This record gives sequence, structure tokens and C-alpha cells, in this order.
Amino acid sequence: EFTVSVITMPCQVVVLLGLILLHLANANIYLTHLWHLQQPIYWPDYRVLNTTSTHPTYQRAWDSIQLKSKQGGHPENNLGNIFGKPDRVAIYQHRAVDSLNTVKDVPTYGVQITYPGDLIDNINSLADADQMGYHAGWNSTYASALHNMRTPDGKPRLDIVWFAYHHAFGPLVPQNMLKKELQIQAVQFHKTWGPTAPLSEGIFPAEMAFSERMIPTLVSMGIKWVVVPNDHLSRACANYAFSQHGDNNTPPNKADQVNPKQSHWFKESVSRGCTPNNAVPFSYKPHWARHVDPATGKETKIIVVPSAMAMSWKDGYSCYNTNDMATINKMAPDEDMLVVLAHDGDNAFGGGYTYYLQCVPDLVHDAVKQGFHGTTISSFLETHQPAADDIVHVEDGAWINHDSDFGDPQFIWGWQGIPMLKNGTFSVPHGWECHVRQWAVITASENWVETAEQVTPGGLNINEVQFPTAAAKPADVAWHFHLVQPSGWLYYGCPNLDNGDKPSLAANHATHWAKVAIDGAPKVTADKTAPTIFTLQRHPYNPGGYGNGAIWHYKLTPQPSTVYIWTLIYDLSGVSEVTLHTRNDSSGIMTNENYVFGDRAAWKTYPMYKNPVTPGNTHGVKFNIIPKYIADIYWAELPNLANHTLMDYFVTAKDKKGNVATSDIYHVFIGPSDPFPTPPPPSPPSPPPPPPSPPPPPPAPTPPTPPPPPGNCNVPPPQRINCGYMGITQQECIDKGCCWGPVNPNPHNYPWCFNRTQ
Repeated sequence: EFTVSVITMPCQVVVLLGLILLHLANANIYLTHLWHLQQPIYWPDYRVLNTTSTHPTYQRAWDSIQLKSKQGGHPENNLGNIFGKPDRVAIYQHRAVDSLNTVKDVPTYGVQITYPGDLIDNINSLADADQMGYHAGWNSTYASALHNMRTPDGKPRLDIVWFAYHHAFGPLVPQNMLKKELQIQAVQFHKTWGPTAPLSEGIFPAEMAFSERMIPTLVSMGIKWVVVPNDHLSRACANYAFSQHGDNNTPPNKADQVNPKQSHWFKESVSRGCTPNNAVPFSYKPHWARHVDPATGKETKIIVVPSAMAMSWKDGYSCYNTNDMATINKMAPDEDMLVVLAHDGDNAFGGGYTYYLQCVPDLVHDAVKQGFHGTTISSFLETHQPAADDIVHVEDGAWINHDSDFGDPQFIWGWQGIPMLKNGTFSVPHGWECHVRQWAVITASENWVETAEQVTPGGLNINEVQFPTAAAKPADVAWHFHLVQPSGWLYYGCPNLDNGDKPSLAANHATHWAKVAIDGAPKVTADKTAPTIFTLQRHPYNPGGYGNGAIWHYKLTPQPSTVYIWTLIYDLSGVSEVTLHTRNDSSGIMTNENYVFGDRAAWKTYPMYKNPVTPGNTHGVKFNIIPKYIADIYWAELPNLANHTLMDYFVTAKDKKGNVATSDIYHVFIGPSDPFPTPPPPSPPSPPPPPPSPPPPPPAPTPPTPPPPPGNCNVPPPQRINCGYMGITQQECIDKGCCWGPVNPNPHNYPWCFNRTQ
């Protein structure tokens, strides 16, 4: 019968078969969105000033607005403008559902949103006061959608994914702190969306920043998958082609480049100022990532879901189309790929009416017309679970969205810095840096609250940590204030507004209540809390290789083979000894043995020396609130390391009570990566010979002077796209071919160095 039909209706059959084949050829792209919403606690002082209450809590938005004139004009942020913006009033209450309702005809399509606890705190305060368009029942639309809007396979079409309550920066905060943030997020989740509301299976980490060190913490909370930037999967491939001006950040270290070589690459420039280069289909498919406990060898795994970095940026700043998806589809027509468009949902174009109610439905409908599929992350994983042996490595790093960082594996400059002298020369033994100072405050506060928890009979009540009542213990209150500290302020830097004072204010309240807990503990209770060790750092990042990006003025810069390993350490009982442990692997190849301690006799040891961190005014930065306690930098210099060597390293710290803390194991390859397609600049400056310990690192080279690109500098401040880096001078900005235009006052942190219009 089929044969007869072919003979009698050849044209129709050919057309029909062509349509079927076209559909099958395009059936491998699955599209979904993730919209990130967040607003921090803007001033973490008591809700009742000068309180003597036994259960104080921090201020929410409406509290701070009312108290501003009574607390010296703090916060300096304009909270009325921040929370009263009509597009934010809409997205914080209903617009994500409005957008979903425009694509009811694509029932398989859904979205993921973040709704962290601190944002809920702020909206609750405004709704309770009936202010700025927020009213009682503000949460009803999202709560109803979470319970009732389902895909055909039963997954939520609106998935409110996990997010750290106060925007804790997962790779850098202590993992105990990250876990507490997730625990109180779960409490707030059920308070807001209903006691039976289903917790998500996945998490979007703050700033999409990820490190495999986070995996045990995430898995312990029942989280099954985590969204990661796909460029950190691609950069970890053995044949990744680093680009000086494309990546615009630090080259990957060979110790991270353990993923298989890939054949197809999709390179796409974005207006942020970088050109992500991603492996197809490898970086558009979920995989397993793992963490290995260095003491026991125990392996903990989680599914990593790549977000398409270049596509996400473009979707967040204009009405996006399917052209890029069609391009990667042609590269791997036989592979199912997941395109997750993840970006802020309450900022810029991607937070507006047109985006949600015109651009999103247009994109989804256009994708379906081409044979692509609408999906959710959970739905895709239901039918595309990665194979058990599909284990990959994800390089440390955040999304490309932050100026000067662009996904740098060191988290520079947005969230972390390198100690430097007042003249701008890097110096781990003698330097200071504003972000480092903020992390030193958090590190010290962490040790106080952990000790308070340890000596408190019965431990913490996590519900009281989330919102203290009359039943709260001092240790509960201590943690309540401590957890506010990484609340997104590090993104904006110390000198901007009063952001430099906020961590110290929260830390001083946290350590006050921790001391109350410790002083009130039974006298027989011993301090068994080991020192707190910050995430290990190294400088240079690629010893014997190359530096690039903002810290080297965007110039590919040869690095010496001498490296400083450094960190921040604090213990309230006093630190008695800090030791760096190293182990060389001449093979230069990462194997399972590199992840475990093994025979401790195989490790060399080096004493680490203290560089006290100045808590007050220095380096031209003024603080109005000084922390009561602060951690110190501890460092060790390893001079003239042999090239083509893989080095494992970790740190131990002992306090004066004999308690010992041990860091995770870190890895670094000494020498240039291979392949390294971008040649070094002609006649590069030679690093100076190592001076006597402690030596300063080589001075930063002067930036190149590219010809100015076409365009003009008549760009209104709200429309500017940052072209510089933290601390850039006017001359450096102009030498880059960028525009310079100071903004005073500048409450919205508009860039002074910005791109020309085309």
C-alpha cells in the first residue's frame, strides 16, 4: 500500500518526507530559560536601633527606609528606586507567570527562577506596610504556579530553584556557611510558597560561580543538579584554544584541562567585551562532576547543567532569535543539546515588559516552528540522564557577566583580589586589597559563630537562625547576622557607597552574640573548633606560563616560575602554626592519585608567614565601621619551580588549643599550556630575579595602546557598557580605545570607562 502511494502521489510524498526529515534534523535543540532575581539586605543593623532585645533581627527594606535618617543616612542606596521600579514590582510578584501564559500552546516549555530568602525578606517588609505596589498575598501567583502549572511529564513549568539565602558566593565562602544558607533558604521557601511546595531538584549558584569543592555541600541538601557556565567546561578541554582578547581573562591552567579534546567549537562575541568559545555538543549537554574527599577517597557526584554563556548574554539584552541555536545544531545534528538561557530577570532589558511578554514568546514559538523543543531542566534530565561514567571537570569560575572578571578562574576582580602595595604592585607578603579585607572579616566571623555553635548545648535551631524569636539562643542570633555578610556587596566594591561597611556591621553583631554564647557555655565545654581557612589562592595563577585580563591590563604577560600560595586564617584562640604541603608529579598528568593525601611522607612542608590585614583606612579606602575581629594573610613562597611539573598542595593550620584544620587539595601545572595558540607579545618584559624572602612580585606591565575603534562617546550613563576594570585611570581607559566620562554623584555605579557606540 505504501508503494502504491509513492507511485501515485510522488510530489506530495517527497514534500512530506522532506518536512519529516527537516523536523528530525532540528529535533536535537531543547530550549529553556532561567531568570535570576535577587535583592540583598541593604543595611544589616538591628531593626530596633540600640536594641537590648534577646532576639534581634536585621533590617529589611522598609525598616531601612524608615530608619535611614536616624542611622547616619545608611544605607546610601536608594531603596525606593530599587524596589519601586515598575518592572521589578511586576517580576517580583507575577510577571514570570505572565510570560509563561503567553506560551500555553507549548506545554513542554517552562522556566526556572531564583527567589532567595533575602529578597523575600525585603518584599515581605514592603507588603506588610502596603508600600510601592506590594500588598498582602504578593506571593500567591507564584505559589499557585509552583503547585499547579505542570509539563506533560509532571515537572513544574515554574521551577523556583535553590539559591543561597544571602547570595553566598559558593566557591569562596566556608562550606559550613554555604550549607547554613541553604538550610535557611529551605525554611523560607516553605514559609513563602507553602508547606507542601516541592523543593527544586536543582540550584543556580550566586553569580553562577561554581567549584567542585561545593559538591558535597549541595548533595547533602538533596540537590541533584547545578547550573554552571558552559565556558568553564570548554576551557577545561585538553585542546581549548585560549584567546587573549576573546577570553579577556586568565588562561586556563593545564591542571584543569583534563576533559577530552573536542572537534567543534562555537565562538560568539558579546557586547560585554569578551568572546566565549564553547565546545559543541560537549558544553551543551549535562554531565556528572565529582568531588573526592582527600582523606578518605570518597567520591561525591552531581549533575552539572551548562548554561550557554554567549546566548544568555544576548537574550538578556535584546530580543533574541534562533540563529545561534541553528548554528550549533548544524555542528552536531545527531546530538540532543540543552540550551539554558540564564541571566538576571530583574535588571536591564531582560527585566522589562517587552522582554517577558514579547521577546520570550516570540523566541519560543520561533524555536518550535523550526523543530526545536521547549523544555525545563528537570524534564530534559528525565530523558537525558548522563551516563554514570560521563564524569567531567568544571574549571573554577563564574559567569562572563561581570566587568573585568569575564569568568576568570580566580574570580578577579568582582569578588576577590590580590594583595598589593600602595603603588599598585602585587605583594602577597606585604600588600593589602579591599576585597581581601572583606573576606578577612568574614573568615574571622565564621570562626566565632562556628565556635559558638560548637559550645551551645543542643546546637542551633535553624528556624531561629532564619528569623530569631524569643526562643532563639545567642548562637542562633550570631549565625543570623553572620550569614548576611556575603550578601552581594562584594560585587560593587569597597569604595562604592557604604558597601565597605556592611560586612563589618554584620560581623560585629555576629561576633557579639557569638561571644555571649561562648561566655555563657558550660565551663566544662572545651573549644574544639579548628581555625577557619579561606579558599587557597596563588599568585601568579599560571607560574611559568602567562597571565592576562584585568590584573595584567589585558596584556598577555609571561609569569615567573616562582609562586606564592596564600590564604586567610583566623582562630579566636589564636593561630599557632600554619603549614603548606606540596607534592610534585613529574608526569604532569592528573590521575586519581592527585586527589587524595595518600602517604603524607611524600609531601614537602613549608612554614607559612603572616601578613596582618589592616582593618581600617588604608590604600585610599575609608571605612566608617571597623571590624572587631579580622583574619590575617598567611603565605609561603615557592621559588623557581621546575617547568612541566604538576604540583598538588594543601594547607594545615593549628590553633593554640591544638585543634587542626586541613584544606582541600589544590593543583597547579608549572609552565605554559600546550597547545597555546596565541603567541606571547614581542619582546616581553623579563620577570626580575627572585629577591630575598619575602620578595615583591614583578610590577604590572604597562597596558598596550590599541587604536581607538570607530564610534562616539555620547552615551547616557544608564546605557553605558563597562570597558574598564577596577582602578583603571583615565589614560589607561583612553589607551584601550574606550570612552571616559566621570559621573558624580554615582549612586547607580555607572561606569566611567565605557564602550563607544557603533
